[in-house]
Amino acid sequence: MSYFRQFDNFDPYNGEVQSYPFDLLPAIATRARNLLSKPREQLIQIAETADWIVEEYFHNAREKYFHELLTEGGWELQEVPEEGRTEAAIRKFMENGFPGITNDPGSLFDNAGNTSVVTALKAAISNYSLDGSDLAGTEEYEFFAVLALWLIADCLMWVQLEPKYLALGGNAAIEAMDAVCYAEYLQGTDQFVACIRGQVSKIEDDSGLRAEEEVQKKLKQRISLASKEAANKRHRKSAELRAMARHLFLSGNWQSVRQASKRIFPQLVEHGHRIGFAFSPERGEQTVYEWLLKVSKQNPRAGRRITSPSSR
Repeated sequence: MSYFRQFDNFDPYNGEVQSYPFDLLPAIATRARNLLSKPREQLIQIAETADWIVEEYFHNAREKYFHELLTEGGWELQEVPEEGRTEAAIRKFMENGFPGITNDPGSLFDNAGNTSVVTALKAAISNYSLDGSDLAGTEEYEFFAVLALWLIADCLMWVQLEPKYLALGGNAAIEAMDAVCYAEYLQGTDQFVACIRGQVSKIEDDSGLRAEEEVQKKLKQRISLASKEAANKRHRKSAELRAMARHLFLSGNWQSVRQASKRIFPQLVEHGHRIGFAFSPERGEQTVYEWLLKVSKQNPRAGRRITSPSSR
């Protein structure tokens, strides 16, 4: 699940972590906290940046898949007339969830529905440089330690809801363990440079290139977080929609979070079209539902508006 102000209600350093129903959860939190020493405000920045990187990873995976369809075609386009397979038509077909296709093509590219946030961050983080950003000097392992803590916050939220959400809490706990293990693995190492140096050794054997020159060349190819303005705009659009969802939820009266998400989602889709943001056709409404669950948990006054099953 994405970062959505989890640390507002769960202090990353001092927040209580209960051992029921997952008795390893306090140990995971302790291990993650032992890797961190930055001020709380910087941990929030790290969480927001990690969320941004993951969102970009999913966006790029989707765009790559789209361009493959556009240039190479595929069975997924069987419902689109061949003469009408324009860029706009294919993109609209994807945004509408591949209508008429039985097998879900969404499984063919990484997205929030089939790839964990930990896996996505592992795949993407080494492509970015923090030089010139507010987080210059932050180590990769710190990102995963912070991620473990926000996943613990997710787990604690899920287990306090109805029993049917326990599986989601368990999934968050598993991902938190994955994140903290990877953070410990990365601690004290520069995995990116080590990987490049390993590749360069082979190049040097074959062609006599100097290893250090090749390392520097590879390092320069990393994307600067400070200069990714287009991606920042996309992230701001997502943040704008989250804020809109929060406002609509808090200002309305709902029988349940699910009812709220179903009614609010079309408004967000419409606003998204106006600002150039498209929700994932595979799980757009589910994403909004998860946003609102967190808002409900973080805002008691919103919770009082929702009639629980036991009180109806």
